[in-house]
Amino acid sequence: MNIFDVAGPITLGPSSSHTAGVIRIGNIYRKLIRGKIKKVDITFYGSLAETFYGHRSHLAIIGGILGFREYDERIRRAFYYARREGISFTFRIDREFYPPHPVSLKISGKSDEETLEVTGVSPGGGVAEIHEIWSFPVLIRSGTNTVLVLHRDTPGLLSKIASRVFAFGINIGTAHLTRMRKGGEAILILELDDPIDERLVKIIEKIDEVIKVRTVPRDDL
Repeated sequence: MNIFDVAGPITLGPSSSHTAGVIRIGNIYRKLIRGKIKKVDITFYGSLAETFYGHRSHLAIIGGILGFREYDERIRRAFYYARREGISFTFRIDREFYPPHPVSLKISGKSDEETLEVTGVSPGGGVAEIHEIWSFPVLIRSGTNTVLVLHRDTPGLLSKIASRVFAFGINIGTAHLTRMRKGGEAILILELDDPIDERLVKIIEKIDEVIKVRTVPRDDL
């Protein structure tokens, strides 16, 4: 950890967690969903439900979904740019549910190819995390080269995927596998030490047991 992890990045809003981190949650969501985004519904929980307006979290999440970075002046007019791109959006405040982390939000979105719902957390210092996707508990962190593989739980699949990664000379930093039940759907999260090669992604997608693959390339934070 360094001083920038504590102080957070330069951002337009007053809070590293409620503004910068929220922008980065939106950035991750944009990378995870396929196709042109048409609609997003945002639910704020915990402290975000209480302070989102003053900390400009509502502008931050829309700006992040548009792909704006935390220092981008256009975030101030994020609603305008979203409407210009044909993206509709709604906000909901949930004060009844108490999430495990107080700075939490949910994005339920639809593109011209798919629907996607994720739960995001901003733990502080401008860091963003995704804690749920495809109904699986996960940990996807900003600042990492992450590959998500949704697949059928079958023996030897982890070895198949790992061998294809190694064939590209890429080292796997961490790997986490979660399944709903034996033989059902499972999700593999890989953090890679090197940039994600799109050719590798296409090769993994062709494995019979693989349902879908998504990537979150590391940004220069």
